[in-house]
Amino acid sequence: MTLAARRLYIDSALRTAGTAEDFTYQLPVSLDVPEGVIAYVDSCTIPNVFHTINADNRFLYLQEQDANGVDYFSKVTLDVGDYTGASLAADLLVKLSAATQVSQFYTVTYVPETNVMQITPMTGLPWALWNRKSLQNDRSVWTGANYEASHPRDANSVIGWPDSYGRTLSNTAVLLQATNVHPYQNLFIHSPNFGKIGESYGPSGEQTIIRRVPLTVPAGNIQHHDYSLPHDWIDVGGHVLQSIQFRLTDHRNRTVDLNGLDWSMSIVLVEKSD
Repeated sequence: MTLAARRLYIDSALRTAGTAEDFTYQLPVSLDVPEGVIAYVDSCTIPNVFHTINADNRFLYLQEQDANGVDYFSKVTLDVGDYTGASLAADLLVKLSAATQVSQFYTVTYVPETNVMQITPMTGLPWALWNRKSLQNDRSVWTGANYEASHPRDANSVIGWPDSYGRTLSNTAVLLQATNVHPYQNLFIHSPNFGKIGESYGPSGEQTIIRRVPLTVPAGNIQHHDYSLPHDWIDVGGHVLQSIQFRLTDHRNRTVDLNGLDWSMSIVLVEKSD
């Protein structure tokens, strides 16, 4: 069996269409791949430039109740950028104080030893942040600024607001779970036309993933990942490869933002052994 090429080097900077995160790459020649050939994404290099708060996780959904039992709903917008636990708590305090419709006075305390925040309604009026389940299932109850129920872009997992809290109102301090200033643990490389599709299921049920990339380096560094597991291959036999689409996503199948930078990978084509 003869292959015209056994290794492909892909760089989003040399894309023929799209963005660095979602692009089309044109091979210099058309590769008619014989049956029995599989492919591995054997290495990739991605800059970890993902902001703690970004376009996909910058909102909190605040419900408050005044002394007469009247409910008020506010969509709280956090500033896009990189944060520490302490700076995130400071921004959250500013934004809650600006969003309140019942003149509630909040305090937000970050405890570095435990990496958690505590939000206290000093005025003593009932309040709650809506969790993702409430945002999806109780959309008709919400009367504040509009949002998309299937994609509310909430920051609950960043500040540590747990799903178990629901939207039950409380007039006392709430101790949150761990603060997470790292927006992604894993990234996923997708391609809808690189070989046979439907041989994998992603976290959100997608079937176009060809590689998972764990993020193990701090923000501002370059993530190198240099191996695939023996069974982490893509069946490309019988396919013609030339104009290939690639997309880089998070665990919710949302295209990530590389903030103007590019990324690269190499792909190996080999004969499948029995």
